Amino acid sequence: MTNKQGHKLHPAHDPHKAVKSGSFVTLHYVGKLADGTIFETTNKKPLRILVGEHAVIHGLEEGILGMKIGETKKIHLMPEDAYGNVKSDLIMVTSVSKITSDRSSLYVGRSLFTPAGDRGVVTEINGDNVTVDFNHPFASKDVVYTVKVTRLIDSPAEKVKAFLRMKYDLKNAVVNIEDSNNAAIVKIDKKLIDALTPEIKAEVEK
Repeated sequence: MTNKQGHKLHPAHDPHKAVKSGSFVTLHYVGKLADGTIFETTNKKPLRILVGEHAVIHGLEEGILGMKIGETKKIHLMPEDAYGNVKSDLIMVTSVSKITSDRSSLYVGRSLFTPAGDRGVVTEINGDNVTVDFNHPFASKDVVYTVKVTRLIDSPAEKVKAFLRMKYDLKNAVVNIEDSNNAAIVKIDKKLIDALTPEIKAEVEK
């Protein structure tokens, strides 16, 4: 594939390719609330995702399907496709003593975390009762994402390379695909493997 000037294009930058389920995609985006408040942005570092793995919210992942490299798109999402609607069963009332022995440390707006890591926010303190909301901060809110797709990978070998970069930060692996048994042969410099953490090294060497 070549551009108008006759220069050969890398497959990952082919402007005619479109995002589909199973594609590795690199993108930039800015997320805003309906009032224009920016709540999330990739800034200078793009985000790389595998479409269909739900690394981003459902509506955003669905919204980029069909986009082409270099394309910019505004994606308007209702709560059900973004961070959900407020659920009353995620709002709990408990006593101060069950949260802390230091009452002065509690205040409206303070974040609390369950042992499982779920985040809640204190929304009301009434006597000994404390109301904690475990809904997402943007629950029941419309959001708008402005997204630009900068790279798209869909060849098997390039997908494996992208996966290794994304999961293990391996940037110089050599990948060959064996069509006969649908297997990928990955060659990694021993110095790169030795530099990995013991846990990741053990998994790569399996």
